[in-house]
Amino acid sequence: MKTSKQQLASSTLATLASLYLVLFGMEFLKPGLVSNIVDLNILLIVLIAFAIGGSALNIFPQHKQRSGSSKKIKFTAPVVIGILGVLVLGVKLSSLGPLGWMTALLGGITIGSVVYLSLNPST
Repeated sequence: MKTSKQQLASSTLATLASLYLVLFGMEFLKPGLVSNIVDLNILLIVLIAFAIGGSALNIFPQHKQRSGSSKKIKFTAPVVIGILGVLVLGVKLSSLGPLGWMTALLGGITIGSVVYLSLNPST
């Protein structure tokens, strides 16, 4: 059972993450639309600091892993998100030529690794 503090922290983190993704998507589609009003880097720093602080203080509840959880989704989600990361970073860094795509590939591998470790904390 979640306490009210845990519910508030979970809701706040989910809201911050959703807000960041929506604003980042809007900025990606139309450059200058969001960046003229809000600095997304500051919002990302707040989001990361809140997540790290909440984890350090054990605010977020620990989820029990189900015995019948699907292995397929544990490997599919990181691969798909990593590929999407490579594509987004590649488009943004394409002006750098091959160096931009190599950076995008390393970023995609990093993103996929982080998602995999998030889904499989015991590894």
